[in-house]
Amino acid sequence: MNASQRTGIEKNLLNDEQILYQTKKHWITFLAPVCWTIVTFIFMTRTNHLIQYASYGSAVIALLAWLNQFLLYSVSAFVITNKRVMMREGFLYRRTQEARLSTVTNVAVNQSLIGQALGYGNIFVSTPGNINEMFTEISNPLIFQKMLQDTLFQP
Repeated sequence: MNASQRTGIEKNLLNDEQILYQTKKHWITFLAPVCWTIVTFIFMTRTNHLIQYASYGSAVIALLAWLNQFLLYSVSAFVITNKRVMMREGFLYRRTQEARLSTVTNVAVNQSLIGQALGYGNIFVSTPGNINEMFTEISNPLIFQKMLQDTLFQP
């Protein structure tokens, strides 16, 4: 694959770098838009005209929340390669983090009880100097952690 055919995270790969594991944000990121949509429908069904007018504002908030979360979900990528661990998220405001595998000192997972049940959580990747890079609301964080640790401890 030449450089003009690469898309997304692949165009940032180094020579001889291969993706070993890749995941995205978990669908739980859509919880806020779902809640705003429910509030909008509740407001729309009320007989009070003031509350019905409030549903327009709620609908705008719901629409913006859906758009924001969809863009965040679609452009997010959490990648382990044979050389680095990388994170990219955001559309208008892009946030990227990466660390060479040789500098990773610790990998930790934080999951709430709901996160454990639904399969999402936060990953913390530590590098020298106590720099903790946090990857939030990723899908299958324990698999990500295991793949990263397997990659770190390969001979």
